[in-house]
Amino acid sequence: MNDLLKVVALLSIGIGPFVSAKVPAMPPDLQPWAFWLSGIAAFVSLIWTKVRLKDPLDPKQAQHQLIFTGVGALVFAVLYFAIALIWKSETGNWGDVMFQIVSVTSYSLCFACLTAVAAAGEKLAK
Repeated sequence: MNDLLKVVALLSIGIGPFVSAKVPAMPPDLQPWAFWLSGIAAFVSLIWTKVRLKDPLDPKQAQHQLIFTGVGALVFAVLYFAIALIWKSETGNWGDVMFQIVSVTSYSLCFACLTAVAAAGEKLAK
């Protein structure tokens, strides 16, 4: 089980960039940004979680990290889809720029949290 979660944690780095071109709510001009930022965010999340959960004798910290990042993934996913439902047309004003920034950021942080969930699950499985 531990090896499976290790593979899932490593593969989750590539899931965000792979899915960015296939998400129906992602505008085509934002797909390159989502591609790069989700991969970078997931990689940083994996390293950060591994360093933070280095102590193998503290499963409570890993469980806390698992719950915290799991809730974070759900919150960022809901935020991303809420923006996709609210933001119907581009008018070129500053509101559109803010929607674009928040949309790509929430997409990237959702996949970063999923990577952290897999890494925390790996630590709990030990």
